[in-house]
Amino acid sequence: MRIRSAVVIEENDHLLVIKRVKNEQTYFVFPGGQVEQEETVEQAAIREALEEAGVIVELLELLCMVPFNGKQFYYRAKIVGGEVGAGTGPEYSQPELYTGTFEPMWLAKKDVTTLDVRPLEVVEMITGKN
Repeated sequence: MRIRSAVVIEENDHLLVIKRVKNEQTYFVFPGGQVEQEETVEQAAIREALEEAGVIVELLELLCMVPFNGKQFYYRAKIVGGEVGAGTGPEYSQPELYTGTFEPMWLAKKDVTTLDVRPLEVVEMITGKN
């Protein structure tokens, strides 16, 4: 079973997301990825935040688990170091292995319901809309 872990970071009414442009589609996801062997879901969330967004985070709480092609865990987190946009993951060091582009960015919380932000279950929890 596939297990993924991601972080939901909110600052000043903005959410940290990864803008994806892939196969002529533009959508937004929360920084996260595959849990590696011998790694906990918490460790994966922290590692993925650094690799994808360039930030060091402290996990605050498990927000939810979304069943999708396995299990996806989403943690509320806060930034304690690093710099948004300084990701060092394979998406940036080996872009030839990936389809499309990855761009860490701040998205106004008021816009998350009008754009294609995935997964919808997390958006609904954050905004209180369902």
